[in-house]
Amino acid sequence: MTFPEWIIFVGIWFAAGLPLGPNAANCIAVSAGQGFRRSLWAVGGVLASGAIMMAVVILGLGAVLLANQLLFTVLKIAGAAYLVWMGITLIRRGGGGFDMDAADPEPAVWVLRRAMMISFSNPKALIAYGAVFSQFIDGNLAALWVIVPTALMINAIIYLGYAGLGLGVAKFLGSAIRRRWFNRGIGSFYVVAGAGLLAQEMTGARR
Repeated sequence: MTFPEWIIFVGIWFAAGLPLGPNAANCIAVSAGQGFRRSLWAVGGVLASGAIMMAVVILGLGAVLLANQLLFTVLKIAGAAYLVWMGITLIRRGGGGFDMDAADPEPAVWVLRRAMMISFSNPKALIAYGAVFSQFIDGNLAALWVIVPTALMINAIIYLGYAGLGLGVAKFLGSAIRRRWFNRGIGSFYVVAGAGLLAQEMTGARR
């Protein structure tokens, strides 16, 4: 892999990861509600799930999964439903869940697990990883030793940035009313995203 090719890959991966999605929203919410240090577990969950998906693509299991349309459909529906459930749960939380001085914060392993579940809720990432990786491998698997660490590092930079953004958000969450609207906003985002994925899948199933 040449240096110009690497620069192109970096640009593409940054552009693909920057748009606000469920992973970014979760990192912002955890940072705003439980502090930046606890949000590092959310970032870790995103990276862990990303590494697993990359491994799946590299090992060729992605092609097997995509070939099994039923399994792929079940995974997409389950992932979309999980996002909707997450959104409803957050909306019903109201103005709670953002006490920075809470004596009993959410266990870090829960934060990690939720972040991974949110990432896995979109198995279409397998297609994205496969599509981008294939453009730079070109039969030279040695390039993976550069591509994979680069992709993970870019993901870490992006989601650490979103977690940092959560610190600014936290400053505006001093009142229960603001916390309630923040929860509703993030929760609604999850619900709309999940419902959109469900609708898209149901529409595709009818064709």
